[in-house]
Amino acid sequence: TFEVMYWNNRMPRFFTSIDDYTILFDAYDSDEDTTLQKSKTQCYGSVYPTWTMSNAFEPDLDPTQFSFIMNRAKVRAFAELKQAANQEAASETRTQKIRLQKQKRRTPDRTEFDKIPKYGRT
Repeated sequence: TFEVMYWNNRMPRFFTSIDDYTILFDAYDSDEDTTLQKSKTQCYGSVYPTWTMSNAFEPDLDPTQFSFIMNRAKVRAFAELKQAANQEAASETRTQKIRLQKQKRRTPDRTEFDKIPKYGRT
């Protein structure tokens, strides 16, 4: 056990994880609830899937990412086997990578106002 300093008069702004299962927040509003409630908490995070080197393994990807992985593999295989670049597959891979990077941080049901920085204001 350890001692944690926290605020009890404002909404949380920062968090950390000790063991990847327990999340500690820097504050909670005691006027609202006695503890943080699961139903009133919205979090965003990344979970990395496990990778198995076997023939039956199928990666856990979005459908939009499969074509990117396939074209990336074509570019690599063509370069290794033919010792030349496959320009068509390379340009398609670049286009798909740009499209995926534009969409990777999108969250549903957020307005443009919610996306601007708050600079510490609640």
